[in-house]
Amino acid sequence: MSDQIFGIDLGTTNTALSYLYMIDKRASVRLLKNRDGKELTPSVVYFQPNSDDSIVGTTALDKYIEDPDRTFRWVKREMGNSPDWTISAGTEPLKINPETISARILKFVCEDAEKNLELEAPISNVVITVPAYFGDAQKRATLDAAEIAGLKASLIEEPTAAILDYILNLRQEGRLRNVFNEDRSTVAVFDLGGGTFDLSVCEVIFNKRSNGLPEILVIAKDGDPRLGGFDFDLTLAKVALKKAIRQSPTNENLKVLDDSFEELRNESRITDRGLRDVVAELVHTAEQCKELLSHHESIDFRIPRFRNVVASVQISRKEFEDSIDEYIERIKEVISRTITQARSTTGGELDSWSKVDKVILIGGSTRIPAIARLVKSTFQVTPSRGADVDAAVAKGAAIKGALDSGHLVLGGLQMTTSHAYGVLNESGHMTTIIVPEGSKYPHEYRHKYEVPFSLDVNLPLRIGQRYLGSTKQIALKEFHHPFLYTGDQLDISITVDANGMLHFKTVEPNSGECLEESILEGIGMSQGDKDKQSRVVGHK
Repeated sequence: MSDQIFGIDLGTTNTALSYLYMIDKRASVRLLKNRDGKELTPSVVYFQPNSDDSIVGTTALDKYIEDPDRTFRWVKREMGNSPDWTISAGTEPLKINPETISARILKFVCEDAEKNLELEAPISNVVITVPAYFGDAQKRATLDAAEIAGLKASLIEEPTAAILDYILNLRQEGRLRNVFNEDRSTVAVFDLGGGTFDLSVCEVIFNKRSNGLPEILVIAKDGDPRLGGFDFDLTLAKVALKKAIRQSPTNENLKVLDDSFEELRNESRITDRGLRDVVAELVHTAEQCKELLSHHESIDFRIPRFRNVVASVQISRKEFEDSIDEYIERIKEVISRTITQARSTTGGELDSWSKVDKVILIGGSTRIPAIARLVKSTFQVTPSRGADVDAAVAKGAAIKGALDSGHLVLGGLQMTTSHAYGVLNESGHMTTIIVPEGSKYPHEYRHKYEVPFSLDVNLPLRIGQRYLGSTKQIALKEFHHPFLYTGDQLDISITVDANGMLHFKTVEPNSGECLEESILEGIGMSQGDKDKQSRVVGHK
């Protein structure tokens, strides 16, 4: 089994594990079923009362309705944001965060894979997918989760993984040059999942140096970290509640339920513990009804029984699609920013979506008819869903692992940064760009930095990140430079490694003294905390 390579799509809603193995030099990659016989494992963790044990997956999802206080969903949205939650667990409270919850999901799917394949040793190396817009802190959090789960992980962006799966399928079917009949083609990957939205644009290039194999160059990407099927679920539930209240305007119990639901939407919590299970069931019902509306013009939405109140309303597909219009507008904003970025990185060559040759749809939310219509009208081509929109990203992760290990050969895969990195001034604005957005990696970027005039002799040098397609900027690292004055120079280098993670170094050129050298870890967990959590999860 030494030739098996594992990839994991650690999704907001579901997690999937793929494995790739070689048979007579031919790669075969597929999703592995979990203990429930399913290829998709709900990204849900339920913590058992009075212990630090947990349940993951479908059983945990069932607990979400019964005991939502101890059930955690959609934590991918919080990766890198450092929220902490405390729950009762035996004699001492248990402190958890998105990384430790994600670690339990990773451990669960890997254990199922080990049992399914009857592996003699635990899985130790995996490739994990991340959204294209993830910054350093979010990637660091994903790697921390893998380490806690006992895994050595590398990362690949989800849209890039999807196109790897698409190309390998075409190659093995013998249709690669039939589909890509030009030496250079432009492909857009539209990835709308349970909690996040990504849009990437790639060039697929065939030339003499690639020996007939495609080179893949990512030229633009953007996304929205809080836009996906979960938002559509909440919106549909809100529509159902409002409609039920209009039908029974004197029913105060429905209004109480509506108030608690608004609290969940706005503050991600519900104060009234007695209402939490009802709201959880309401969200679960909305998720099921949303899927039905992709195939039916209307559905009956049954409001969960609450204080002996039973309500049912009919909702049409048009009502649902009208209700998510604000999210469709946000998708359009991402589309607009992405073509602007593509125009810049191609020197104006790609200045219209009409010049895109192929569009690949990824993520379950692309099944919504309104989304499909938006894609077709924007790109003016019939999109391809690939072999399986739910499996492509996980499979692409395993393919990336095979490329890295040399089991598979591709003409080339060139990644680009989602964000710009540089020096921030006193006001927090990026005045010196060292790594422009869309820069290739892995690569080291160097810059001679001149210390600016300031009345504050203790003013630190701050390295920052500017979010793609916006003016939003955050400080990632700062340090003081002693004995440096206005006009003095520093040699600054920022290395972007194969995972898209940053390494920073600055040298005083006259003395050669290295003033600072570190990985920009953002808000990553300390090694001590990771070791402690790893012991709790069961790997040390």
